[in-house]
Amino acid sequence: MLKMNKKPGNKKDTSGVFSSCSGVTFVEINCVVLIIAIISLIAAPSVNRYIEATRLRAATRELVSDMMKARMASVGKNRTSKIIFTGSNEYSIVTDLNKNGVFEQNEIIETKNFSVSFGGVSIAADADADFSPRGTAASIQVRLTNATGTLVVSVNVAGRVKIES
Repeated sequence: MLKMNKKPGNKKDTSGVFSSCSGVTFVEINCVVLIIAIISLIAAPSVNRYIEATRLRAATRELVSDMMKARMASVGKNRTSKIIFTGSNEYSIVTDLNKNGVFEQNEIIETKNFSVSFGGVSIAADADADFSPRGTAASIQVRLTNATGTLVVSVNVAGRVKIES
């Protein structure tokens, strides 16, 4: 059987369990909370920059994906496709379904608004992106910008879409 030795300052109550327990004081808990708050304040700006940079990269990847989708639609349907930049954060993907060379309202495949999905990202394009039925395109550059910087999406005459920094 184990013997319980009494330590100085501990008193044995009638149930045989030591009544004096060691724990943390209110002051110690407040010190830990204060340290966590200070570390959070120091880390918050870098976390915000990371979130903004991630939004910019995600918006750029989505635009590249939509450009590739427009190019594949033009080759697959043997029709001209176009990405029309309608504002500082909006564009529409259209395909000339009736081959008349005019893009009409009923030919819009999809419209994207970056202010909804990627707040703070703005788009500036040299021109609209035109993709021919052969997959070729007019050479353009599109700049996506937010508080953390600018990324450039370029389309060359062969229709290749790539991200440049």
